[in-house]
Amino acid sequence: MKISTRQIIVQLIAAVLIFLFAYAALSKLLNFKTFSFTLGQMPVIGSYASPATVLIPAMNLLAVLLLLVPRTRRAGLFYSLALLTGYTGYIAYVLLSFQQLPCSCNGIVPWLSWPQHLWLNLIIVALVITSLLLSKRFIAINPSALANADNRESRKPV
Repeated sequence: MKISTRQIIVQLIAAVLIFLFAYAALSKLLNFKTFSFTLGQMPVIGSYASPATVLIPAMNLLAVLLLLVPRTRRAGLFYSLALLTGYTGYIAYVLLSFQQLPCSCNGIVPWLSWPQHLWLNLIIVALVITSLLLSKRFIAINPSALANADNRESRKPV
């Protein structure tokens, strides 16, 4: 079975996402007290820190599981896009709305500033979108399917 360049790119992006989500979840679980304290200091999330401390790593691990199984990888890519869009939206909201920001010391890349973290997330979101566009079953980029859809004869009732 020949593997296309598209498939390789999609699998590489999925592998990067698996690493990022697994690392993020495990680092949060291994530093649970620090993560919980940091979330308590975050704008908006602070009052929901207890459930968020458990939900965020669980959501990341769900993404890992979906991405690991070839049959659910596409769903995992969509799920990853939703998660990353939510995380990115939160970062953008915080940057636009608050002057004093707590450190993001417990993040996946602790040395990044909030704006740098936003840019990193935007790049990862772009990678996920790219993988979805390159995915074989995404009809919008399948030229032969589009050509067939445009050129088929109109169906007449018999």
